[in-house]
Amino acid sequence: MRDRLVVVQSFSKPYAMTGWRVGYLMADAPVKAQMEKVHQYATVSISSFVQHACVEALKSDVSASVALFKRRRDYVCSRLETMGIEFQKPDGAFYVFPSIEKFGMDSTSFCMRMASEAKLACTPGACFGADGYIRISYCYSDSSLSGGMDRMERFVRELRTCF
Repeated sequence: MRDRLVVVQSFSKPYAMTGWRVGYLMADAPVKAQMEKVHQYATVSISSFVQHACVEALKSDVSASVALFKRRRDYVCSRLETMGIEFQKPDGAFYVFPSIEKFGMDSTSFCMRMASEAKLACTPGACFGADGYIRISYCYSDSSLSGGMDRMERFVRELRTCF
């Protein structure tokens, strides 16, 4: 199995280093050698300060961040449950994809209306090949999440009065 296993990981989300465009690969030596041939012509070097930051990130303990995002995830999920909106509880990242199918509009229309009427932005599921769903990020402060979920709840309540 080891000779067929390739692990690719980014520093972006686990270490809050989005935009730095750094990742790593673990693979058996022959596989790695072939991938290096492509990589050396497809990218340029990473600056030394970014390399040092990545080393420090690997030394860090991410358990506090994991606990924080789990708490925020649980908060957003509980609010969605209260609103009667279906979703699958995420196991990773910091997004939840609730279903908006019962509101009778596509995800882009839902997001545009929520942005206009509730002053709350989210991403249409259509951007990810999942129209009928929206993507909500919970990587914001507790107060921002609370305010955003309050606005979403009011928006959803108003939509339901139209049905």
